[in-house]
Amino acid sequence: MISNVGHMREKYLFEFPYQLPAQRACGDEQNQYVYILAESYKDVLAWGAEIAEKYYSLMDDVGSWKADFGEGVIVMKPEKDETLTPSRLATFAVVNVGEFPDMSTWPLK
Repeated sequence: MISNVGHMREKYLFEFPYQLPAQRACGDEQNQYVYILAESYKDVLAWGAEIAEKYYSLMDDVGSWKADFGEGVIVMKPEKDETLTPSRLATFAVVNVGEFPDMSTWPLK
């Protein structure tokens, strides 16, 4: 837990699906991950959806993430997912509720 002036925040791994513009025709999806420091699951899900929506807005003419996917998930036990190796987990951005991660390295096309 992380203390911030009397507030206890947890570090949650938020996962959200997305489709690059080129993937829309074939229906393929990918997932993006970001750690969010928050006081509750509700805060993580709400802020994670805002992050996903902003990411979608950076892509060319893909619509609304909320309309297409609706919600992301909190990964409860990332160590149980074989694709989320410790070295991969270490690459995910960490943000507070209200902050956006640097999306400049995330795929857009």
